[in-house]
Amino acid sequence: MEQRRFHFWAGIFVRGMKAFLFWAAMGAFLLPRPLVADVRVAVDRIWTADAGGAIKGQFLPGEVVQYGVSFRVLDLTSGSFSVRLRIMGDGWFETLEKTVVGFGFHQVMWGEDASLRTSSDACEGKVAIHLDIGWADPERQERIEIQGKRHAYFLISCAAGGFPQRLIGHVQVGESPYDMALTADSRFLYVTCKEGRSIFVVRTDAPFEVVAQISDPDKIGEPTGITLAANRTDMLVADYTLQKIHILDTITHQLKDSKSIEGDFGRVKMGDLVLNPLRNELYVCDFAGSRILAINGQNFSPEVFPLSFPDPSGDFFGLNPFKILVDPQGSHLFALCLALGELMKVDLSQPNTWPVVAAAKGLAIPSSSMVFGADRQDLYVVTGEDIKPLESGTWSSIRILDIGNLLLKRTYYFGPYVWDLIIRPDRRFAYGIDSFRGQLVIVDLETGKELRSCAVEVGYGGRLLLADPRNNRIFIGAWSPGAVEIVE
Repeated sequence: MEQRRFHFWAGIFVRGMKAFLFWAAMGAFLLPRPLVADVRVAVDRIWTADAGGAIKGQFLPGEVVQYGVSFRVLDLTSGSFSVRLRIMGDGWFETLEKTVVGFGFHQVMWGEDASLRTSSDACEGKVAIHLDIGWADPERQERIEIQGKRHAYFLISCAAGGFPQRLIGHVQVGESPYDMALTADSRFLYVTCKEGRSIFVVRTDAPFEVVAQISDPDKIGEPTGITLAANRTDMLVADYTLQKIHILDTITHQLKDSKSIEGDFGRVKMGDLVLNPLRNELYVCDFAGSRILAINGQNFSPEVFPLSFPDPSGDFFGLNPFKILVDPQGSHLFALCLALGELMKVDLSQPNTWPVVAAAKGLAIPSSSMVFGADRQDLYVVTGEDIKPLESGTWSSIRILDIGNLLLKRTYYFGPYVWDLIIRPDRRFAYGIDSFRGQLVIVDLETGKELRSCAVEVGYGGRLLLADPRNNRIFIGAWSPGAVEIVE
């Protein structure tokens, strides 16, 4: 009997252990756990502004990056978890997060649109894209088996934009450079120094040096505006004090002749000077009055036309023109006026009248320069100082105006004390000179952002810029201490 009881309880125990082991095994199998089918991070480095969609290895600060990231998971639980995409650069980061909830198959994707724009202030360096899965249970996190890559990298580099990278020359010239012009072969740069009463000739190839100084107290007063003549062998210089146009020989670097600009219009104080090669006419600003002189390029006979007149409100405008441009067709002249921050468009096709056909008032004071866009459809006006709306402080700005009616299209604000401007042929970027920070700055004209990390350190006091397409260089005229700086 005792033996039978023993076998009975032993059988129950064995059967119980078998059941326990069976259900334990089933429980272990059915324990909710995540199963990751695939995790993949793929970065298609494509600059979306490139119509060809070319894959790139480097991007500029502030440039748009096309990327593709996908995450797939078969979740055997009914819980939730988060999927985070982190994009980390030098001094900046971006986090994109999505939450996945419920049992079944899930797919999370990023990058269908070109939505990532790198920081315009980012320093050059590596940018990391990292995929992170955040489970509530740390133990489950450890059991996830990731297939594929969770990281990808690309580079931000100013070199990708083909920008000038370094200062390669510094040439001392006279006090306060006023204007600059290149010879036809770009081998020499002519620099007028009003306060120094001289014209300096600088070699544009190494060794960068002054090869001639043209000065004569009896013949040259205060040289201001300068332009290459229509024959492309002479350089023409306006004289503020003596009311003359000086003719310089660019072969010998000597004063060849001087033409007095006289008429019944009285005293003239000449400033900016431009040539209209299609009409062989010179146009020069007159600081003594609100007018512009048109000078025949053959016999140097002048005509004068005023800009100052009242608008319907009775206010005068067109006061003190100091910067002028002629359009490529030679049919219109644009005058930037200092007194009230105005821009005027003058029709040159009607001799002896030259009517003002468009005007933009209240651009900003002072407006330091203007330049045509590369497509000649827009005018870019640079203000040296301005008050940014709704913010305190002094700022510079670029005002973009339609060349036809001078209507304002866009305004970009950036750092203080930016003066002259060069528009690159690609129309995407512009160079400016920041006289306060001592930098050649780069502005993205698509976003209006200044690419701080791409700026080139130069001397303080720069006011003038001139591009040398032959050598892919930029010349900077620095008022203090009176120098030409060369950047490439």
